[in-house]
Amino acid sequence: MDWKFDHLVHFTLRPEEAKESFAGLGFQAIEGGRHEEWGTYNCLCYFRDLRYIEWIGFADRERAERSGNPLIRQIVKDAKDGEGFSQIAIRTRDIKETEEILKSRGLQAVGPFPGSRRGKDGRPLTWSMLFVRDEKEDDCRYPFFIQWGADEREREAGLGKFMIHGGAKPSLSVIGYAAERPENALRKFVRLFGTDAGAASGQDEYGRYLALPAVGVELRFYEISGKGGRPFFCEIRGTGESRVARVKNGTYRLVSGISL
Repeated sequence: MDWKFDHLVHFTLRPEEAKESFAGLGFQAIEGGRHEEWGTYNCLCYFRDLRYIEWIGFADRERAERSGNPLIRQIVKDAKDGEGFSQIAIRTRDIKETEEILKSRGLQAVGPFPGSRRGKDGRPLTWSMLFVRDEKEDDCRYPFFIQWGADEREREAGLGKFMIHGGAKPSLSVIGYAAERPENALRKFVRLFGTDAGAASGQDEYGRYLALPAVGVELRFYEISGKGGRPFFCEIRGTGESRVARVKNGTYRLVSGISL
């Protein structure tokens, strides 16, 4: 199984303002482009191993509300609660194989759905997305899977310069979820990944949590109600300084220590 953490989706009314906020924190954030069929657009910040943050907002709210793409429908729903983290994506090199793996674990795959946008240079970027049917999200919504139209070496060659921030190459390393019942959330993700290896408990300034290392990051599940099973913070390691920043109702914990 080749699954890797790909990106964190952060809904905001103005992605360009999030980009500027991150620039003020010393990061190199860039404009992405428009998803014409979805009525959305984005800005991005890349890190080691092709991981990135996507700030996504509406270019055409009515078109977004008509979209059949599950992620866009989810963002439209999340927008009613305001800005903040929405979802994570997991990268795969074979979305059909991923679909079979999900089925073998008793999960219902939805899709795949095509995606595309044009970059600032006018060149088209393409991808495919696969979702997991989830009847109840309160215990932590499932991520979605993405297969890019270009291979990793090609993408690394084109994006590598954007992964350097203030001379360092930090890593997006921890995702913290708000869950009604952390035990149930952990159980869901163990089922998804097919393993509980490395699962542990801990405590930090956000409270007690259950953790699962998977797809190159650590996923933490906190007992926090009323957040719909969405992420509420992420940790970026290797930044050269330690601080906590609030950007568009998302909590970003910057850690100076060595990246995972």
